[in-house]
Amino acid sequence: MHDFSYPQQTLYNYLLWVYIHNMVRPKCAKIVKFKGSIKALLPSCPIKSKEAFVELLPEELEALRLADVLGHTQTVSAKKMGVSQSTFQRVLTAARTKAATALVEGRGINFSI
Repeated sequence: MHDFSYPQQTLYNYLLWVYIHNMVRPKCAKIVKFKGSIKALLPSCPIKSKEAFVELLPEELEALRLADVLGHTQTVSAKKMGVSQSTFQRVLTAARTKAATALVEGRGINFSI
């Protein structure tokens, strides 16, 4: 620990350290051109709890549409969404994981559009 002459200085440095180490990068804006007409997909069995739903974000739905429905490459899809290729890959992986989880576990899918 540092030896500071004023207790206020110690508190200031501690708060500064916490602020710097807990900072997160702001999320970049993603271009989403697809506006879905449905709000949810439900399995045929009744759903009893809120945990039985998977929420698909608009950018995840757009990534699925560009890559899997339209068949674009990651480079083209990333340019259309206005993000880097690695960001597009992360969004697409998250979307595919959520969709697979919903199908395998019989969960509903909510679209936050």
